[in-house]
Amino acid sequence: MTGFENSVKEGAWNPTGSPAIYKLINRLDQSTDELKLIFTDKDEKEKSIQYKNDIVLKLKGLSTSITLLAGPQKISAFFGKLRRYISEFRQIFKTFGILFSYKPDVVYIDRSNILIAAMIARFTRVPVVLRLLGVTPAMQELITRPAFSHYLYRWAYRSHFFHVVCTKDGSPADLWMDRSLSSKSQRVIWLNGVDTKPIVREESEKIQIIILGRLDPLKRSEQCIDAILALPERILNKIEVTIIGTGILEALLKAKVSNSIFEDCISFLGAVRHDVVNTYLAKGNIYISLNAQGNLSNANQEAVKAGLCFILPEPDVASGIDKDTKQIIPENAAIYVDQNNLIENVTATLLSLIDNPDLIAQRQVAMLEAAKQLPSSVERIEREHQLLKTITPSP
Repeated sequence: MTGFENSVKEGAWNPTGSPAIYKLINRLDQSTDELKLIFTDKDEKEKSIQYKNDIVLKLKGLSTSITLLAGPQKISAFFGKLRRYISEFRQIFKTFGILFSYKPDVVYIDRSNILIAAMIARFTRVPVVLRLLGVTPAMQELITRPAFSHYLYRWAYRSHFFHVVCTKDGSPADLWMDRSLSSKSQRVIWLNGVDTKPIVREESEKIQIIILGRLDPLKRSEQCIDAILALPERILNKIEVTIIGTGILEALLKAKVSNSIFEDCISFLGAVRHDVVNTYLAKGNIYISLNAQGNLSNANQEAVKAGLCFILPEPDVASGIDKDTKQIIPENAAIYVDQNNLIENVTATLLSLIDNPDLIAQRQVAMLEAAKQLPSSVERIEREHQLLKTITPSP
């Protein structure tokens, strides 16, 4: 999880992403359960800290040590594109070594380690819980593309997992799991839940627009920015835009903004700790999310709880993306825009809201009402913890 990398670099447990996973880690770390944490480095690119050797880390704020398995950087560049696959099988070998010495009652593993999960599920008797953070477009391609690696991953997903836990994030998870998983694998799709700490609204003279999440093509971050930059100059003194998150499009988006008349009213905050995000949501009025994967992410649920007026893409009936979103984020609390001419439609919607602040206020009230149906993150993590406990044999 990229949201954990800074914690590893800094030596302190302050994750900036993947709250559903880090909160479960916190719950297990603070419980009487005996926990073994393994992080696997998957990054093929050069970076400031290169994990060329397996190491054991002790992070401030986490009582459990972390075994970090080095990734492609450990494999000679001589192997070229094969480095990733050699690294993957080296990590499988190392994980099995830990498995045989530690003898766990249950293994909980995320989809980036699906090959390791499949090997454990197929060749040992240890129950495996596979964790999916929704269904990505790359996972959708596994079903249809004939590449050799896709055959391998399809084989992996069809392993008999004891349980598969998937985030209800707006992606068509139920359809994908029916097609991709073994019929023997039990499965659940759960909303991640939100923090219970109340958000105290902070009103501003200007309309506050929030964009929260990774700055990458899947989130359609560039379309969000382009829609704002297409607004007329006359609204410059009426808005402030806050962009929270980092990603591969960050430099491009900053360059676009710096070359525009909107430079002074758009702020890039970069990665912000999850527990600090609510301080920015408390100031927000309009929230834009155009995620191509689905729009019930954990970040969006937090914005629902904060009572923001949403701008979202219409659900895609053909693919099933966001087919459940309107049940959580109703149309009286959000404006759903046609995905044809998406940028122009978002710009027009923004302009209508900015020129009619009462429309924003009405949707904010409706959104606070909609938020009452969201589970708390404490309840959600406890449910997953109890699932793991039912798998674990009694002492």
